[in-house]
Amino acid sequence: MSTHRLTDEDILSLGPSWLESRNPSRYQGQQERVTLEAFAPEDRNLLHRAYQSLLELYLPLRSAHVERRAFRDLLEDFVHSERHGDLALAMSHLGHATTAGKADPIEVQRLVHDLRGGAYQALSFRLQLLEAAPDRIDGLQTVYFLVRDHLKIMRNCVADLDPERFAADALTKDHDVNLLLEKWSLPEFNGVARPVQVDLRCHYGGTLCESCLEFSSLDRILYNLMNNAARFATDGSVILSLAGVPSSEPEAVRFVIANAVSPQHHAVMVEQFGDSPGELFRGGFTTGGHGVGARICADFCAHAFGLSSFDEALASGYFGAHWFDDVLATWFHWPIVGH
Repeated sequence: MSTHRLTDEDILSLGPSWLESRNPSRYQGQQERVTLEAFAPEDRNLLHRAYQSLLELYLPLRSAHVERRAFRDLLEDFVHSERHGDLALAMSHLGHATTAGKADPIEVQRLVHDLRGGAYQALSFRLQLLEAAPDRIDGLQTVYFLVRDHLKIMRNCVADLDPERFAADALTKDHDVNLLLEKWSLPEFNGVARPVQVDLRCHYGGTLCESCLEFSSLDRILYNLMNNAARFATDGSVILSLAGVPSSEPEAVRFVIANAVSPQHHAVMVEQFGDSPGELFRGGFTTGGHGVGARICADFCAHAFGLSSFDEALASGYFGAHWFDDVLATWFHWPIVGH
């Protein structure tokens, strides 16, 4: 089976038809956020360097991204400058000083996972492509979204990295589904080693979040799962589906990410999880990664609905996974504004 034969009916059958939310307020990722004091001095310096490099790239791109030639010139200048090398170096070393010698650095490891992953993983690959092939001008709009999103993810992770912009991120401002569609409907998404086509299927047309800070919390889940799906997709395609739950009067949105995997990867996962693939969200399982990304996603989803128990959230279908032959479909939910 391939992702191309996975039907909308298959996708919409995943998960429950209704989900209770016990959270009286909107979740903005506060349980997955620290201040700079959580990092060793060396890592604080690396954080500032990486953030400043991205910000210096983003500010002119924000004005130029509608004009193709100016946009390309700015990117070419950046990828061949010392700023690009400094950004890559800072990201590659980020977290080492803080976690060195610690018996249980899991909190920082989770943050470093999103600071070095998130939208930056795809951005790094895209910038390397542009550096190697400067005449390749496709995917420029993707770069703009990736730079913008990762700056917000970094502020979401570290509250005092940029206090002025963090305060602006926290302001109430409705974010509808079109803000997701504009970036995930672009031709391709870059995985770790190769681009994949995103098969976007949207069955919801309303508001998702009420602040940039909440939206970047949702982005931290999506980029984690999309990065992982792109990494293992064997047919060059990843499905991203959105649907309201319940379908008549939605109170939440179900996000489904699905990709075909190799027979070897399928065998490893079946050996590890048997007929309960949703257990991968418990964390600790990896085939070359960090083993924390799926658990970060699960915890974000549970907190958004006001649940404190991982086991309850998994058993109730707030997040989960299902095999369709060799296609792994993972899902999670997010409560919509007003619910």
